[in-house]
Amino acid sequence: MIKMMRKGLILGMAAAMAASVIVTAETPAEKSELTVTIPDKYKELVTVTEEEPDLLISVSETASIEAAKAQGDDFPGAGWLFGISKISEEELHEKLCNDMSGEEVFAQDAEGNYLIYCHPTDVRFVREQYENIDEDMAQWTELNEWAATVCDIIVAENEGLTPVHFGNTVFEIYLNRIAYAADTKCEVSTLEHGPLNAFDVDAASFAKQLLSASYEMVDDDLQIDGEYIVLSFADEETRFDFFESEGNECYVRQVWGPEDAQNVMYYKAVFEDGTAVSSVMRTWYDELVKANGLAG
Repeated sequence: MIKMMRKGLILGMAAAMAASVIVTAETPAEKSELTVTIPDKYKELVTVTEEEPDLLISVSETASIEAAKAQGDDFPGAGWLFGISKISEEELHEKLCNDMSGEEVFAQDAEGNYLIYCHPTDVRFVREQYENIDEDMAQWTELNEWAATVCDIIVAENEGLTPVHFGNTVFEIYLNRIAYAADTKCEVSTLEHGPLNAFDVDAASFAKQLLSASYEMVDDDLQIDGEYIVLSFADEETRFDFFESEGNECYVRQVWGPEDAQNVMYYKAVFEDGTAVSSVMRTWYDELVKANGLAG
């Protein structure tokens, strides 16, 4: 059994983020704020670190670390498999307003804080010599496959954790900025009344309603006709079109870039209750029309 504990670790903004971590082998550990199990067959293959900034724990392949050191490379991320961090709800909102490549929020604890699974976005595999590449790559692949299961394991092992998921597509980033970033500027428009300031009503509530759906990027070659409602961010040359034509109410088209060189991306929105994404935008726009005295 491997046991490592850190006391009084402070992460992020407040002392409430203090945490202790117990890393165990396959035998269950005593209760701790966070328990992370490393299977017995991997405990000699990985290095567990608790000194990484902003991470409760970081796990790397030992062979890659040793190979990088042998070559004299200044590569502190050699062999990195994953890390776990904890943030407050306020910090989460700030993160969701930006690209979160390499970070996946996977659980919320009883105090309202969030756990993030941090992972590399490039390959960290290193060897001094590559004569045993097939064997070495097989080990590296197996460790990465195990690392991909860690979130479910942590939720199962630790009481008080609730699984959560937050999308981070470009569309969802913009919606989060409406909900949580005070300096966001955007408009909602149709051909009927033209563009209206999205914040003339409670824009955050509509953004959060839209965020309750899941969004899947679909074929860029998709062609959809019919009227649509536009959510535009003119300062960033970006807009999102919500189609109202029959059969297309679940699609959102992102258009960005200068008029003479625009790019297009489509999303399919899925609400658990079957709500059409365009109906949310229609309600938002109708409220803006009333707020501006244009109804009648």
